[in-house]
Amino acid sequence: MVEVTADRGRQGSRYGAALRSPVAARLLTAQSINELGDFIGITALVLLAYAHTGSVLGAGAVYAANALLKVATASWGATFLDGVPRRVALAGLALAGALVMGSVALFPNFAVALLAAALLGGCRTAFVGVEAALLGEAVSGELRGPVLALNGTINQIAQVAGIVGGAAVTLTLGVRTALLIDVVTFVVAALVLLTLPRTPQRKATARPRPLDGVRAVLAQPTLRTLAPVAWMCMVASLLPETLAADAVSEAWVPAAMAASPLGGSVGYLLAGRTTLLDSVPGIFRAQVTLGAVLVAGAMAGWLAPSGPTFVVVNFCVGVAAVAMLGVRGAFIQHSPPEQAVQINSTMVASVGVLEGAGAVLAGGVAAAVSVPVAYLLIGCLVLAMSLSALRGIQASGVPQPA
Repeated sequence: MVEVTADRGRQGSRYGAALRSPVAARLLTAQSINELGDFIGITALVLLAYAHTGSVLGAGAVYAANALLKVATASWGATFLDGVPRRVALAGLALAGALVMGSVALFPNFAVALLAAALLGGCRTAFVGVEAALLGEAVSGELRGPVLALNGTINQIAQVAGIVGGAAVTLTLGVRTALLIDVVTFVVAALVLLTLPRTPQRKATARPRPLDGVRAVLAQPTLRTLAPVAWMCMVASLLPETLAADAVSEAWVPAAMAASPLGGSVGYLLAGRTTLLDSVPGIFRAQVTLGAVLVAGAMAGWLAPSGPTFVVVNFCVGVAAVAMLGVRGAFIQHSPPEQAVQINSTMVASVGVLEGAGAVLAGGVAAAVSVPVAYLLIGCLVLAMSLSALRGIQASGVPQPA
């Protein structure tokens, strides 16, 4: 009992140390502001698309468009930011987001919403790549786990507040108001990022070629092992938000959309206080749990289809979807310094592509058959690949830290 208490105390002190880091504290502060507005904005875009098309395929199209420029950004754009001071690059990308969302506020139609979603995907990919490089350069290894856990928790809480707030503002005050709120948060976040302290910056020794990020991932054993299963699991990441409008009545839509990130905030905070995701088998076990929860959610949707049912199911999906915390830590840990921006941008881009593909796949299945069938299909895909990978690791008998 004393040992458990001491361990909890050490974990708590790690969170405290992470918050006292000047780089981490400013990044987390900017993230809290920026992502709250970001999810208000993306929710407004999703509802705008749904209103214009009358189908969850419209919502899925927004997420798919969000993935379009991610690959191009990871292959070419992000690498050019190696020569720009990190704080300037991050603040500039935040201001670019403000310009993009401002354009939709001026011209709120489906085509502009899709273009904006694509541009935001590119900005986000570059931002996370630069942020990962900065964490690798300016935050010590023992603090990166707590920082990433807090990062994930803030992301999930921002989704809850942003989705509920964005849906409420869009439905009551209109899409323009929601988008302008997003613009303001982008600008405030940029001001916070400009206060980041100057830190030594490691630059690439040579300009990487477009597919060097992929080659680097495949060349590193841990990253090569983690990437395929992580990619498959990301197919499920937008399932709850994409299908909410078809799964429940209008009054339950905000709660059903926010339930998954609310569960995620709980899952990330708990996972960050354990060693569950410090090894490759642990990450795969978390992904197996996610697949099982999705299958169980499909059964619940068939047996008791209602607003409360999908709120509970989506909450459980969010709690189970914590494996990416371990994946992000592994990518920062194992990325060569001279390729940190490109490798992490490549991972973000690949995740974005599969998130968009998953949203379109789930939306198509739900529209053609039913929402529970969409949950079942994605759950079976995640479960099958995760179990296969876990068995392969266990059969090798070699412990693999992440």
